[in-house]
Amino acid sequence: METEEVESESKIVKLNKFSLKKKEKEEKDRLYVEESLKWIEQNLVQRFEM
Repeated sequence: METEEVESESKIVKLNKFSLKKKEKEEKDRLYVEESLKWIEQNLVQRFEM
């Protein structure tokens, strides 16, 4: 029984680590998109002001 509990806890820890990494990647991707959109917006504004 103890071995099963340890294996189960190990699986939970692995899933939590995977989930955390996935969330971190999603956040990085979101920030990248936001920065890209800001850059595009700034460049468009500059072109139309010319």
